[in-house]
Amino acid sequence: MKIKEALNKMSDLNDEVKRVLKEINYKDFGDLSGLKNDGGPEDTLIRDELIDAAEHLDKFRRIINYLNRKVVKQGVLKLNERGRYEIVEDEDEYEYTCGNAIEFLYYDDYDEREKWRISRVEATKGKYYIVGYEKLKMDGLKVRVREKPGIFEF
Repeated sequence: MKIKEALNKMSDLNDEVKRVLKEINYKDFGDLSGLKNDGGPEDTLIRDELIDAAEHLDKFRRIINYLNRKVVKQGVLKLNERGRYEIVEDEDEYEYTCGNAIEFLYYDDYDEREKWRISRVEATKGKYYIVGYEKLKMDGLKVRVREKPGIFEF
C-alpha cells in the first residue's frame, strides 16, 4: 500500500472517529463526563479506560485533519527587524512567535535524506528555536504553512 492510499483509508476512518467522539460528547466536554455512570467499580474502570481511548482517538483525529489541510505558503525563514523569523512570499508575510506550530524541512543524518517535520517555535532570552531541534539553524530554513482550520472544525 502506498502512503497516499493509507492516508485516504485513515481519512475515511477519521470520519467515523469524529462521529463517535461527538456522540459520546467528547467534543463538548473534552472527556467523558457527559456519560452516565452508576458509580459501580466496573463502570468506573470502563469509563477511565474509555477516557484514555478517547484521548488517543482525538489525537488521531487532529493528526489526520492536519495532514489533509492544503499547504498554502512555502518559503525560507529570515530574521526580520522585530527579531522574529518570517516567510515572505509575494509581499505577504507569515511571522513565527512563541508557541507557533512550524513545519520545516531538514536533513536527517541517520536516514541520510531530507524530511518534513512538525514542531513548535519557542524562545529563550529572546532567541528563537524549534523545540526538539534546538541546534538547527532557523535562518534560511525551508518551511511551509498549511491552511488554518475552520472555527467549527472538529
